[in-house]
Amino acid sequence: MVPLAGEPMPVVVGLLITGQFFFGVGSTVWNVRFVSLRQAATQTPMLGLMNSIILTLLGGVVPVGAIVGGLLGQIIGMRPTLFISIAGELLATLWVVFSPVRTMRELPNNVD
Repeated sequence: MVPLAGEPMPVVVGLLITGQFFFGVGSTVWNVRFVSLRQAATQTPMLGLMNSIILTLLGGVVPVGAIVGGLLGQIIGMRPTLFISIAGELLATLWVVFSPVRTMRELPNNVD
């Protein structure tokens, strides 16, 4: 919603509030499902290692994204950069859409 926000001010505020609401709900649902699946599919002795690796990978790409986003913002402008980031986020969901995870109805058994 951020790159769509423009004048007048009530429209800007409405779009930003709506976008933030759906982002908050979506990220909460995603995190609960993502962590539940990871923990169910990982053997108990490996949970700490798996979580530390995932957090390192997820947190490790943030500085790279910040640099790329900043450079793109300087080169092509803020609004086109935000649209590119939206496209990247949508493309990132394709692995779920085309994987067996999408049709799972039960979590896998955590075999110790």
